[in-house]
Amino acid sequence: MIVRKIPSQSHGFVDFLAGRNVITPEQAQSLRRRLTAPENWIGRLMVSHALIGQQHIDEILNRQDIYGGLFGENAVALGYLTQAQLDALLVAQEARRNMDAIEALAIGGHLDVREGLRLICEYLLASDKTKVVEKRAASASLRAPREPGERGTRRTPSALCAD
Repeated sequence: MIVRKIPSQSHGFVDFLAGRNVITPEQAQSLRRRLTAPENWIGRLMVSHALIGQQHIDEILNRQDIYGGLFGENAVALGYLTQAQLDALLVAQEARRNMDAIEALAIGGHLDVREGLRLICEYLLASDKTKVVEKRAASASLRAPREPGERGTRRTPSALCAD
């Protein structure tokens, strides 16, 4: 079994919750461990969207051993997905992690789910993450499917949180 060093990851939303005293330092530490568990790795997300399979994973990991870098960067370098797809997956990964944190706190009786959703919106609106998320969403052309010829506006994460 190969053990790989996972790059240190920012858990901005967990830090946001701890900074607002919504969670204790112990809860924050527990959430950080939970959010870096293998089921939250970007490769798993790629597999769940049928962008890569096991053979691709092995090739990406081999390239990572030789050249370094992050898993997603190596997947793009090998041509298994586009930068726009990786950007969309990274946004989805962050959104899933934020919701996973809220779910764990709600199930543990520490936070109401609706309050958690409000806090996610507050976090997105109050941080530089909004700009990154909007840029990634725009570059990935994330929008609801439309009928041919139908016009509409793109809904970015901060727009979803607006009144």
